[in-house]
Amino acid sequence: MKKLIIRIFFLIFLIPCLFGCHNSKRQENTNQITVSILPLKFFAEKIAGNNFHISVLVPPGSSAENFDPTPRDLVDISKSSMYITTGNFGFEKTLTDKLLAQNTEIKMIDISKGMPLISK
Repeated sequence: MKKLIIRIFFLIFLIPCLFGCHNSKRQENTNQITVSILPLKFFAEKIAGNNFHISVLVPPGSSAENFDPTPRDLVDISKSSMYITTGNFGFEKTLTDKLLAQNTEIKMIDISKGMPLISK
């Protein structure tokens, strides 16, 4: 009898949690721009003004050379209307294909396009 009461109690609280956490609509934020590294945020804020929320993919204090985006990062970027990248870091090159597969309408800006790199 005690096990039955525990199971019923568990189901009473589990079912609302499962249905309450489910979100079938994809929430897109058309007022969000994601940049790959922190210095790009400064330029994006100056250009976009207060009309957009600018988020940075690589957290401050982290190395862009060793950064590996999580699945949650991909979901957050796919909600953005624009992604600004330097195009030279390893994670940016692999991220482009994954990002375009999730959101075909995202505008991607590679600021290094058409600029020759300095060689030593």
